[in-house]
Amino acid sequence: MKQNNAMPVFGKGNSSRKLKPKKVPQAMPMMQKTESRSVGFDRTYNNYGQPEFGKAVPQKTVEPVVQSEPQPEPVEKELPPVQPVEAWPVVDIVEPVKRASILIIVLTVVLAILSVVAIVLMVLVFTKQLETGEVNVDQAAPEVVDQVSSNCEITKCVEQIGLEMSLEEVNQLIGFEGTLVEEGSEEYVWDFGDGETLKIDFGGAKDSVVAELTREKYTDAAVDFARYDEIRALMDSDAGANYDQVVEIVGGAPGVIIEKTLMFTRYLWVNEDGGYMKGLFENVEGGKCAMVEGRF
Repeated sequence: MKQNNAMPVFGKGNSSRKLKPKKVPQAMPMMQKTESRSVGFDRTYNNYGQPEFGKAVPQKTVEPVVQSEPQPEPVEKELPPVQPVEAWPVVDIVEPVKRASILIIVLTVVLAILSVVAIVLMVLVFTKQLETGEVNVDQAAPEVVDQVSSNCEITKCVEQIGLEMSLEEVNQLIGFEGTLVEEGSEEYVWDFGDGETLKIDFGGAKDSVVAELTREKYTDAAVDFARYDEIRALMDSDAGANYDQVVEIVGGAPGVIIEKTLMFTRYLWVNEDGGYMKGLFENVEGGKCAMVEGRF
């Protein structure tokens, strides 16, 4: 018995027909998602080409195209020619500063030299004045008193005043009262003006009459100190030099009394050149010269 290898046919009738092979749908090619331009929800497709519903699609706003008016072509304007700018001059201030500094240093040195020269000249002038007697270094500053008229010149008053006289007698002789020099002392001063004063100490053993004079007022043309060495030689001898001998040596001019004490009398001589000499003599007959001093 032959086997029937034919496959049974199902369906209506027994009509035998060949079944067509069923077409298997081919996989759709991969598609990219697309976006819709419609408003609201729209469908999209997945990677398999199948539609997907209900997903919100972001909407794009389409801007209207505005036709702009044609713009005129820009007209190139000719620019004015560029003027060259003059550069600022470069000033060199280093050299002027150096010169100014050197000038200041030179002026400072010159001023210092002039100052030194001026000081030296002042010292020389003062020394010359001391030598000529124009500056009296022995003159003490008198007590400031009122100047009044006197009965006699100061040198004449000195000659007339005796050491035994009282204050009242001296005031009467001079013509005005003296001023007490210091409280508790017995020294009085009389101001004759022109820088001349007379001081008297009434203190017993200290009795003295001292006159401060302006030497220029007592210049004597006859006074000559050229033989001064003879006075020194006589003073060094055993006999000594008395007042009359000194007067004869200096030209025969008598001295001016400037001081009197109980034991000594001091005289002053002034020549025309401003030189002067002071001599101290004993208050005895033929009294010897105890000391001489001066500048000439």
